[in-house]
Amino acid sequence: MGYCRENIWLVKESAVKFLVEFYVKFNRLIGCI
Repeated sequence: MGYCRENIWLVKESAVKFLVEFYVKFNRLIGCI
């Protein structure tokens, strides 16, 4: 149980980091145009 929950938490955390990085890059792209 604990391992499964930690695994899901890690996946969520990495997904959030990916979304934040994508959002920042997207904003920079719009700023350049």
